[in-house]
Amino acid sequence: MKLYCTTVVIPEFSDVAGKIAVLIKKRMNDAYKGQDFGGGLDTFTICLYVTYFEASSTLEEARLNHGIEIFQDFRTKELMKGLGIIVVVDPDLARNMTEEDFKSDVFNKIGYTFDNFDINTPSEFDVESFSFFVKSSLVS
Repeated sequence: MKLYCTTVVIPEFSDVAGKIAVLIKKRMNDAYKGQDFGGGLDTFTICLYVTYFEASSTLEEARLNHGIEIFQDFRTKELMKGLGIIVVVDPDLARNMTEEDFKSDVFNKIGYTFDNFDINTPSEFDVESFSFFVKSSLVS
């Protein structure tokens, strides 16, 4: 399984969100070591949103990044199945956060998403083990 973390942010937060996305990806990939979560998925992506959702297209994009998606790998042209979750941080609240508070907020929201998991995954995929893996890889 390939693990990713991406961002959709307003320019004011590109540096801090970028640092956190790199940290998340590094921690998950360092902890991964080829573990088997039962199969059925090729990728996992966390998409961090620090933006305003006035534009319906941005909100729709966010919704599309939360759940199971079948897509074509742009290099191999092979069909892939991926799980994505979104993490939304309100820019108005983020302005008053230190970088450490921002990181903690993002990590807590990821944990909350897995504690309240509501996405239908392939039956062979072990959501509990994967949830434990993601949450434990983000512990400092």
